[in-house]
Amino acid sequence: MLAALALVTIKATLLLAAAAIAAWSLRRASAASRHLVWATMFAGILVLAGSAPLPSPRSLRLEVAVPEAAAPVVAAWTPVPSVVPPESSFAWADAVVACWLAGAGIFLVRLAAAHVSLHVISARAHGIGSADGVRVIATDEIAVPATWGIIRPVIALPAGAAAWPAARRDAAIAHELAHVRRRDVLTQAAAETCCTLLWFHPGVWLASRRLRAECERACDDAVIERGANRLDYAETLLSLAARRPARGAGQMGAASGVRELEGRLRSILDASIRRGSPRSVRAAVPLVALLLTVALAGVQLRAGLLDPNEKAAFARLREASTHEKLHEADLIRERAVWALSVADGDRVIAPLIARLSDGDPVAREYAAWSLSIVGASQAVEPLRRCLGDPAWRVRAEAASALTALEDARATGEMIPLLSDPAWQVRFAAVEYLARFGGAQERAVIRERLNDAHVAVRTAAQTALGEI
Repeated sequence: MLAALALVTIKATLLLAAAAIAAWSLRRASAASRHLVWATMFAGILVLAGSAPLPSPRSLRLEVAVPEAAAPVVAAWTPVPSVVPPESSFAWADAVVACWLAGAGIFLVRLAAAHVSLHVISARAHGIGSADGVRVIATDEIAVPATWGIIRPVIALPAGAAAWPAARRDAAIAHELAHVRRRDVLTQAAAETCCTLLWFHPGVWLASRRLRAECERACDDAVIERGANRLDYAETLLSLAARRPARGAGQMGAASGVRELEGRLRSILDASIRRGSPRSVRAAVPLVALLLTVALAGVQLRAGLLDPNEKAAFARLREASTHEKLHEADLIRERAVWALSVADGDRVIAPLIARLSDGDPVAREYAAWSLSIVGASQAVEPLRRCLGDPAWRVRAEAASALTALEDARATGEMIPLLSDPAWQVRFAAVEYLARFGGAQERAVIRERLNDAHVAVRTAAQTALGEI
């Protein structure tokens, strides 16, 4: 899960950088053009987040059975690993994911509470009419005009708005209607969702602030384009700016600060400012954003579609990593977690095969066991070479893995292992030859009926049908 979260964060950062460059290149264009850039960027982040697989390996429980061929070897001894203990290797990742979930949960609750409070305000307020089919209400729970509601938009005015001069009231309603026509509540909801998911990313919060600022300027431009007097409108904005901000998505007087308010006033009074977005910009920005988003999402999609065997390998190891320890020598969970820790991005089979040549015998042992779990046929030849490994644990796991992989080409290498000093190796060799050997191999197995270890004798008796 941590890897997926990191990948989404990196891709979102690339989108943020692209949007910042695009907005800077449009600094002489209209505010609506720059707002379109930021809005499409947030839509792109949501697409990236939706295309990323985010289930936790700890919580993923697939119906994949762990092969039992390696079980006798696993339970036969308790090796002392020289690698980093698996429990500690994942502790930091779990802590990071838990922190992210906690933060996202807090911001999600705040976001939901804010939307619920707006619905409560709408229910308690009294209607004073409509404007272009949009319900207009008056309430004493807000200080400045605001707009909210995606499906059924509402324009809310302070309770004292009835005493305002008609020009000020008309300008306020025109500004809020601009929010409704531009679907600003929807774009702001997308930005708030992104901030909830990536609450730790300062760039997302800065982009959300720029989106809101450009949104307000674009609505100012829309009011002026409809014939409002710039001086009167600037005076209206200035009179509302001293009030506390409302909680809606569109807030006429909710400047983010003195600097932003000065920028809005300067833009309103500047007759040379472009007020509308050219059609070429309205068409090009979403198209470029779509292509960039698809390209970034494709990195994840191509990785997921590249090799179905890798998907199956991860699924089996994740299932094994949730195994509950039955006794002290049960190392199924520890080995599975170790195998997941050596994965290279979306690849785990090749890194495990590479660990068969590791200088650490415990790493070789864990890799051989893991390859039997994932069912990697490409690991057969490396595993056959491990039958001559100087560490008996590696030889035993390699023999068990070849049995689990159902490869019958190693009978020649298995016969000498029937005389191996380690009974665990002899046990694994008997099981392999019992499954894939012929009459000659059965004759050799018969010699193990007098083996010094009861487990080997029992395996030989079972193989020969004497039990």
